[in-house]
Amino acid sequence: NMSLLIEFQHIDIEDGPSGCYKTVMKVYPKAEINTEAIPDFIDSFGGAMKLVSGSQPQFIWRVTKKKYNNAGEYLTGIKEMLKLMQNKLQL
Repeated sequence: NMSLLIEFQHIDIEDGPSGCYKTVMKVYPKAEINTEAIPDFIDSFGGAMKLVSGSQPQFIWRVTKKKYNNAGEYLTGIKEMLKLMQNKLQL
C-alpha cells in the first residue's frame, strides 16, 4: 500500500513559462524506505526526480509537458512512477 511510503502534499500542474508538470510528495514520517536504493531510483529519472531532505523530506518529480499530451496522460504517468517507487524503495 503506497500510503505506507508517501502521502501527497499536493499536485501542482504548472502552466507558466517552465512548461512543466510538477508533483511534490511528502515522505510519510514513519515510512519504511530502503534509503540505499534512493540514489538509483532518482538517477533512473534522468534529472526529473529529486529528493529534498529536511524536517519534512519530499520527492519532487518534474516532467516537461511534451512528455504527456494532457493531464490525463500525466496522471497515468504518476501511477507508473508510484509503482516504480513502491517496487524500488518500499521495504
